[in-house]
Amino acid sequence: SSQGLFHSAAVVTTRPLVWAQAAVIICAYCGYKGLDNYSLYAVQVLGMNEVEGAQLSAYGAFIRPVAAVAAGFLADRWSASRTIGASFIVLLFTYAMLSIALPDGPGLAVIYANIFVSFFAVFALRGVYFALLEENKTPAYYTGAVTGMVSFVGYTPEIFFAPITGRILDASPGLVGHQNYFLFLAAVAAIGIVVVAGLLRLQRSNSHVSWPRDPALDMKSSTK
Repeated sequence: SSQGLFHSAAVVTTRPLVWAQAAVIICAYCGYKGLDNYSLYAVQVLGMNEVEGAQLSAYGAFIRPVAAVAAGFLADRWSASRTIGASFIVLLFTYAMLSIALPDGPGLAVIYANIFVSFFAVFALRGVYFALLEENKTPAYYTGAVTGMVSFVGYTPEIFFAPITGRILDASPGLVGHQNYFLFLAAVAAIGIVVVAGLLRLQRSNSHVSWPRDPALDMKSSTK
């Protein structure tokens, strides 16, 4: 009913853990959107033609199932939030290296290694960030509302990411623009680390805080 819908929406928007999970997805999705410019980087900086640039991104996509499964196993044995935090740390160092590496001599090997490591870390994030629903002890009767909320907020990079990165690349065409672009991604990864630290703190402090009762049960009891 509309009453239950509005009740669920009101509940989930007041839970800091829900907002923290949405922030995690924003940072992770920025990393995912960041992969879109790898082909352009390959052409403008690494000297590839457009077909070779597209092949580089295609090869990176093969990492997706391996990274997702590996992250899932790690999340089961460690925790989803710590796996996400580790992935953001890897991305921070990877993007930092890509922001300073030069495409000549040994620098080229560093670039290729970090490109594929970033593919792995991004797909690892994509594979486990919804596991936070269970880790945050989201009740089954609020799962839909929480998923809708974190998806609505978490996928907003679809709106703002391309305009921001486009301006970064247009401001300094060529190598410098792409280095600044990777610095931006490194900053997003650093924010992700901070968000995960806050999420872990919220999980500890909210361990004794219970969710409200199922609104459907309240409505049933009121009609008896």
